[in-house]
Amino acid sequence: MDVVDLKGIEPTVTLGKLVSFVRQVDWDVSLVDLELLWSGDEQDGPWLMSLDRAARDTLASISNAQVLELSAQWGRIEELAWSGPPSDDETLPVIQKVAARAQRARNAGEDLYCWCCL
Repeated sequence: MDVVDLKGIEPTVTLGKLVSFVRQVDWDVSLVDLELLWSGDEQDGPWLMSLDRAARDTLASISNAQVLELSAQWGRIEELAWSGPPSDDETLPVIQKVAARAQRARNAGEDLYCWCCL
């Protein structure tokens, strides 16, 4: 199975803010459209969701030239700067993995899925 472990990164806000930086738009709760596919328990999870193809394609469009700047921006969001702002390159590996997975999904005509739990 082709997965990226994004522990602590939920799709609507945290991943959505990365999508907003790539698109160069303000973040909005509806920026990443998620479809709930399965829920163990509606309130406590876990949940399996699919991300919309526009979000997948946005993440797939991340180029090597953008990664460092995106890492610096994304690392400064409240949801990731738990103990103060990380170094500019701290989220670089995560962005590279997400972009690569999104590229493989796009090239294969597949969706991206997110499994979340509390």
